[in-house]
Amino acid sequence: MFKRISDPAFDMDAPVLEDESIHDYQYYSYDARIPNQRGRIELQVHDTSRYFLPSEAFIEVEGEILKTDNTEYAAEISVGFVNNGIMALFDSATYMIDGKNIESIQKDVDVATTILRLARYSDDYSRSDGPSMMFVKDTSNSPEYQQYEIGRPRNFARNADADVQSMIINVDPDFNLGFRSRRAMLKGNRRVFSCVIPLSHIFGFCRNVRKVIFGAKHTVVPVRKAADDDAIWRPPVMLVL
Repeated sequence: MFKRISDPAFDMDAPVLEDESIHDYQYYSYDARIPNQRGRIELQVHDTSRYFLPSEAFIEVEGEILKTDNTEYAAEISVGFVNNGIMALFDSATYMIDGKNIESIQKDVDVATTILRLARYSDDYSRSDGPSMMFVKDTSNSPEYQQYEIGRPRNFARNADADVQSMIINVDPDFNLGFRSRRAMLKGNRRVFSCVIPLSHIFGFCRNVRKVIFGAKHTVVPVRKAADDDAIWRPPVMLVL
């Protein structure tokens, strides 16, 4: 027995549905001490009297990029996060509800989340929310953030009549749009940054289950790496022998 169906696209008389079930979101801050060395960080939401929507929750990461002696880098030095560098600060990440493990990424959090985002988002994402997460795809393997370079033609000969019109502007083949976008998110000589990472960009549970949860305790446990070499691009240290 067959039942005839029709494509919903042709149901032009269908009523317009308007969702008014949620009037607004209220965000509450739950702080955690973030060490500058390897360690377990617990973000806990233990207020069971509120509704909690994991798919709209996020983690805010604030900090600054300094030398190992706690001094600033010179303004002209190229220093910044690699793509998805915030997640590269962590070894693992776990999401728990009432102490039960809901989802866990045991290692390579940056690799797992990078693959997910590359599969989900187009290049337009790099021009919208991507920079606030330090997620902008690289366009080269270089940390070159200046797109154009000024030079002289190869057959240029110095003479008294040479002027600025003899200069040419070339596109630097090593220019990296991703690095420039991420570098622009760093403020001042201390490279201060503030990034927002939605939980839905880390855990599939928060991405796929859009349900409010009431009367439960939520815990997010990222484990900080011992070093930030995987997360931050900085000039190599030159040793004088």
